[in-house]
Amino acid sequence: MSLDDNLGPIINDAHFFKPLFEGLSGKLTYGHLNCQSIRPSRFNNKIDELRSLLVGSGISIFGVTESWLNSAVSSKSLVVPGYKLVRSDRVGRVGGGVCLYIGSGIPYKVVFRSNNFGVCESVCVELNIGALVLLVAVVYLPHGDVQSFCDVHESLFDRFSNIIVLGDFNCNLFVSSNSVSMRGLCRSLGLTIVHNMKPTHYDLAHNSTSLIDFCLTSDNLSLGFSSQGRCPGISHHAFVFGSLNLPVFSEERFIEYRNFGRADCLGILNFISDFDFNPLYSTSDVNCQLSLFDLLFNALLSFVPVSVRKVNPRNDAWLESDVVKSARMFRDLAYFEWRKRPMEGNRKIYCMYRNRCKAVMRNERRKYYNDFFGRMNNNQLWKSLKSFGVLGSDNEAPPIDVNAANHYFSSGNPGFVGERGQSLYSEGHVGDDVFRFYCIFYSDVVRSLNKVKSGAVGVDGVPVKFFKLIFPYISCHFLHFVNSIFMTSTFPRAWKVARIVPVPKTGE
Repeated sequence: MSLDDNLGPIINDAHFFKPLFEGLSGKLTYGHLNCQSIRPSRFNNKIDELRSLLVGSGISIFGVTESWLNSAVSSKSLVVPGYKLVRSDRVGRVGGGVCLYIGSGIPYKVVFRSNNFGVCESVCVELNIGALVLLVAVVYLPHGDVQSFCDVHESLFDRFSNIIVLGDFNCNLFVSSNSVSMRGLCRSLGLTIVHNMKPTHYDLAHNSTSLIDFCLTSDNLSLGFSSQGRCPGISHHAFVFGSLNLPVFSEERFIEYRNFGRADCLGILNFISDFDFNPLYSTSDVNCQLSLFDLLFNALLSFVPVSVRKVNPRNDAWLESDVVKSARMFRDLAYFEWRKRPMEGNRKIYCMYRNRCKAVMRNERRKYYNDFFGRMNNNQLWKSLKSFGVLGSDNEAPPIDVNAANHYFSSGNPGFVGERGQSLYSEGHVGDDVFRFYCIFYSDVVRSLNKVKSGAVGVDGVPVKFFKLIFPYISCHFLHFVNSIFMTSTFPRAWKVARIVPVPKTGE
């Protein structure tokens, strides 16, 4: 077999899969690649190339072996739009590790993670595909110990009738003894080996190839097709992919948001006019007063319709730029030439174009995001952060007792906040070294609201634009509430909780 095309054609991006998966809509498609590290760093942009391969490819599940991840690497840096990530990192040693990307519309449950690091590393997930339950496992055997794979997973596999295993087994099926051993083990587990009768790994040191990356499926599963290709910018292993004749109904992702442009203003005014504000004046407890406003705001939000917008997963624009496409093309051509004629000079040329491609991608990404965030106002910036998933939808409890923290800082200099219960309506200052609050008026609030340009929403879910809309109709009640805060020297507990998202300045 010639060495120039034995691992398959070069896969540049997700467009490669479109003609192959045409007509397979609604079928389960899979892929696997030993990525030899997807850990993001200044000099490693493999996760960016992986995104360009997966987003829009139509692959339902994708397994990664040799992820090289650890607890210091956040899953947020590994996000692929349209997929959910399940990890099993190697502990205590560098390298290894496996992970699985699952299409966002497929329900799943993690059922097993192997802790036999350095021998048999795996993560196993249960997928619910309609009435069918499918076990998906991603396996990495660093030393090709297939017996350990059997020992670790035999009891688990006995519980499932539909199984697919994606992995790097480091068991070269081109060696007769290995092939016999692996096939005998698969028969005992009720599994079938699926491969393309082509090498899946190129050994640089020995200039040789081997078949060590393949799939195992349970005997009752019907295989659609199987193929492979190569990704020079990511790995010397083959990208193995295929399909199973299983129906998959991918859920399209939608987000809901309040459409304030279509708010029922007449309904809002009528509700405010009928609302009972008497409890506000019958208590001096600002927390009780704030709870009354919470009831009011939650009721008023019902007059603001909820709109739905479809979210289409997409790659960042910089990945589609001409300069990045050109750099990747020259790198792939140099790789093809080196593999066709494995001489030292060709290897150096490939390394030069590979490093140049990394630098181009790094610079284009930096330029894109500097320009992207640099031309936004605050409102656009927060919307972008939400679309990137930086702002979570769940309100997490604060990690500290906010009331205790408030007491600690306020008790350190009691003269600063004034004495508890002291009236704010006295004229003038008692002394130059004493700080006092004074009651506020309608004009003070209007002036402050006009200065607020941000569209950020707090943990209560009430945006500033909505408060500006109803303030003229609740101004006297709100002023009484704010002045009560000053008069009692008590800050409401609910206002001591905030969601903080650090945003780097442009160029940093």
